Amino acid sequence: MTITPEILSAGAGVLLALVLELVPGIKTWYDQQKDSVQVLVAVLLSAVFGFIIFGFNCLGWFVGKIPALECSQTGVQELLWAVFLVFSGSQVTYLGVRKIGKKS
Repeated sequence: MTITPEILSAGAGVLLALVLELVPGIKTWYDQQKDSVQVLVAVLLSAVFGFIIFGFNCLGWFVGKIPALECSQTGVQELLWAVFLVFSGSQVTYLGVRKIGKKS
């Protein structure tokens, strides 16, 4: 299986959700926030993941080691898609983990 930027982005989203729901100090802070703030935090962190990957590629770091986005207009379009995938992956995972956590 080839790791694509899409798979990497979705995986980052899953990791983000697990951190927000399972890491004790972060979970406590995150759960105290309003729903609108929680969504904003998830969107901003999703964007940060995407921009970090894009920035590393534009700087020439990790070239060939991780699936990277082109440092071009096409790369920016792919970046927006990657941010969407990070956010989607995090929200789906977060909802699942949260529901499982409430049953136990």
